[in-house]
Amino acid sequence: MKARIRDALLAAYRNRKRKQNNNSPAHALKTVRALLKQANYGFYVSQGDDGWCSSRYVQPIVEWDKEQLQIWVGTSATSRKVAETAQDNKVVIAFGNDKAGAHVVVYASAAVSTDIALCQRYWQPAWKLFFPQGPESGEMAMLALTPERIEVIDLKHNIAPDPFCLKSLVMTWGDGCWQVSAA
Repeated sequence: MKARIRDALLAAYRNRKRKQNNNSPAHALKTVRALLKQANYGFYVSQGDDGWCSSRYVQPIVEWDKEQLQIWVGTSATSRKVAETAQDNKVVIAFGNDKAGAHVVVYASAAVSTDIALCQRYWQPAWKLFFPQGPESGEMAMLALTPERIEVIDLKHNIAPDPFCLKSLVMTWGDGCWQVSAA
């Protein structure tokens, strides 16, 4: 009896979300902006030289210039992520929000910069823990991520593509704007 009730409730929820699903580019972009604004941390993934992907938890800085998204990650100039990104600049950064039943996965080209002015511009006071001499020390690098593709699911905000949340809504950057494309 409990299983039948659970299954009926899940089916009703899935059907309601399917009816409310909104895959329009404007709604998707608004949702991605909101999710990234709430995300304090994400997983930065780069290609390791041993054939495995390397993932680490980072505190990114997210900037929007109209529709164009730029993500910055501060790190040690001698870190593995800097070496791996310099070797292969195709990276991924992933964010999640359990309460919303949401995730955003950003596929980006990354560039490494040790420019002190750039490190100063994006400096976060908490980074003093890792860089006691501050951004002027030369020990820091900034990773500049330029997104090319975004995948998103957000049940709270009605982005739940079929088959029901088994594929993400995919957005690609082209012609100066984000476009919803087939997964």
